[in-house]
Amino acid sequence: MHNPPLILIVDDMPSFLEIFGEKLKGAGFAVETAPNGEEGIKRAKEIQPDLILMDVRMPVMNGTDAVVKLKDDEATRARKCRRSTASLRRSSARWIM
Repeated sequence: MHNPPLILIVDDMPSFLEIFGEKLKGAGFAVETAPNGEEGIKRAKEIQPDLILMDVRMPVMNGTDAVVKLKDDEATRARKCRRSTASLRRSSARWIM
């Protein structure tokens, strides 16, 4: 485990990465970001974060496929992953375990 704990946020919305990243930094976490699932996998292998927060709906590679690939790879299998999605419909944000 990193000290402070390192969180990788993977999302295709730069504004979300910036705002959520700043909130987590303010709470004492170290934060790295990636713009899609493919880049998220590369970053996860490089930095071995303590937690990966992965958007479900992204271009290039969606979050569900990326999490499956992370869990299939010996180098990243132990990483904790949480998938999330934001919707513009009535349910504004939903966390998926």
